[in-house]
Amino acid sequence: MTKGIYFIDKNSSFLSDIESFFVVNDMVCFRGGTGLLQQALKDLGDRKDIDIIVISDNLVDATCVEALKALLKHPAKKIVALRSRDEVARERISKHAVVISYPYSCNVLEETIKRMADATEYDETDLERIADSNVESDNPFSAAPQVAKLTKEEQHEKKSSFQDRLKSIQLSKNTRKENRLIPQKVIAIHSQKGGVGKSTISRELAIGMHCVRIKKESVEYAPKVCLCDFDFEAADITVIMDLDEAPNIMTWCEDIEYEANRTGEKHSGIRFTENVIKERYLQEHESGVYVLTAPSRKIDCFKIENAYVEAIIQNLRLCDFDVIILDTGPNILDYTLTTLSLADEIFAVCNCDMLSAKRIDGMTGDVLSKMKGFDFNKMKLLVNHMAEKSSVSPEELSAALNLSLVGEIPYFPGVVNINNEGVSVFFNRKKMNGRAVDYADAFRMIARKLICTEINEEKRENRGYSVEGLDAVRKKANFSIFRR
Repeated sequence: MTKGIYFIDKNSSFLSDIESFFVVNDMVCFRGGTGLLQQALKDLGDRKDIDIIVISDNLVDATCVEALKALLKHPAKKIVALRSRDEVARERISKHAVVISYPYSCNVLEETIKRMADATEYDETDLERIADSNVESDNPFSAAPQVAKLTKEEQHEKKSSFQDRLKSIQLSKNTRKENRLIPQKVIAIHSQKGGVGKSTISRELAIGMHCVRIKKESVEYAPKVCLCDFDFEAADITVIMDLDEAPNIMTWCEDIEYEANRTGEKHSGIRFTENVIKERYLQEHESGVYVLTAPSRKIDCFKIENAYVEAIIQNLRLCDFDVIILDTGPNILDYTLTTLSLADEIFAVCNCDMLSAKRIDGMTGDVLSKMKGFDFNKMKLLVNHMAEKSSVSPEELSAALNLSLVGEIPYFPGVVNINNEGVSVFFNRKKMNGRAVDYADAFRMIARKLICTEINEEKRENRGYSVEGLDAVRKKANFSIFRR
């Protein structure tokens, strides 16, 4: 008899894919789905045509555990797709449902349902066995029923022997950077004063760096850029780039913790392959920039340890990104100081006023100077909200702070509305005029300056250019600005 299946998941496109999958599958019949628990309770009611309920860890108004509790009295069998790899949580849920990992594929779901159908009855022991096997594999029902069950030690050895070898090969491949047109650079955007525009600058600079196209011989190349929101308490990048709340950095931190417990490695030494990083942890903005967003819940920022941040930055360095931009918070917490110490360059942001400049001066004198081995040469000044008339010039601030000036961003009152809409001034430059164009041009010039410097330093080193002739070489650099 064909079984009916109902899904509780807020991802409407995923539900559409699931429905299409089961249209050509005689095993079960798709009976609908929703992302709201309250709606699901109304839909299910006393219906007897639903034999399986799939509860995803991706709901609007409840957690998957809350949904499971609310549906315990429903006679249908339950499958819970869980994001967390916490074995204790899995074990508890497995007493009432079959546990699989979220996100899951249609094939994994199909195999899960087949094994559930083969079993005449599931008691708590059976479900605990299934949940335990799921911790060791993304497909807990891949082994044939006739095969003797391996011990956990044997499962770990069998799994890691291949996966660890594959990961080692992929990481080794990622570390080979001989073919890079520009050297990789990690840039931290920082200021001790809030409200100076760090997040907006991070967004525009990331998109600006990616939209610059470099021509080398007959090849046109767009630098690959990743933007990380390390201002965990604010999480502004998600809003001003109109991105989803998940996946975010918490997914990566949970996986780092899991891998550290599984392998016995230090958290900071855990490594992931590039494909896993891009598919599981990053979001791709419409401009082509990859983004690692901050936690959606403020309380989660207290769970992010120093070692997680270090591991994430080191993993991103192993990817093919040419530029990695780190938006930091206005604080001196451990993870912020770790971010600054691991960056290749730090752009200290200030407005043309004494207050924000004094915050930078205090940061360098009272905090960074106390950090052993800190390289002050990587500190640069970036002046934002530059007014036409100001009592203090960027050059004067640069001299007073003893920091080289990397650029000046003009005052643009429309940036507030731009941020509210979740769009980019630079990316939409062709649709704008007036001050918006001047604002975007400032980031274009900074992006050109950064990339042009890298190219010309490489030319000078490899082809014998003199220091005096460097400016002349820069003028000949071939750039095509804007991808759109």
